[in-house]
Amino acid sequence: MIGDGSSNLRSQWIHLWGAELADDRPVQIHHWAEEEDVDFNGADVLSEGDGPLLTIWSASRHGTTVTAAADRTDDFFEAAGPIDAVLVSLGSDSEGTSDDMAEALEYLQSELDQSGEGLPVLAVVAPRGLLSDEISDGILSWSQANEDRVSVMDLRASAPEGATAEQWAQAFDEALDAEQ
Repeated sequence: MIGDGSSNLRSQWIHLWGAELADDRPVQIHHWAEEEDVDFNGADVLSEGDGPLLTIWSASRHGTTVTAAADRTDDFFEAAGPIDAVLVSLGSDSEGTSDDMAEALEYLQSELDQSGEGLPVLAVVAPRGLLSDEISDGILSWSQANEDRVSVMDLRASAPEGATAEQWAQAFDEALDAEQ
């Protein structure tokens, strides 16, 4: 996962989503060690047991813009090792127009292609009220323009406006279930 200040803490949506999954399978999450800013923390083991292990490498950093995240993709990939997919949840620390966001996401995609060519990418549009409409629309339009390589999950209609971290995690989980 490449994220920003909306997903970098254990109290935020990505960690809570992992905890929801932990009822059904073994799950661990590694958060980016923001203080050192060179590697991930050790694993938070959310559950053990039967089933395929899900390891979430959350390269989420407080204050990270899309461009700053793109500049760090090599660091994230190197620290995580082999990964199967990239989840992108950015925008809370970004500013600008819809076009600015789409341009920054193009740069992120080019960096992802260099670090992990061919990896599936899922972009998340945060619940309404958490990002500006310009930023949310930029994420959506970029994802739709690149639908051959990027999937998008727009939570603006399914999550409550100004969703809490718990509500965001639940809306994300329900949207994933609906897609399967």
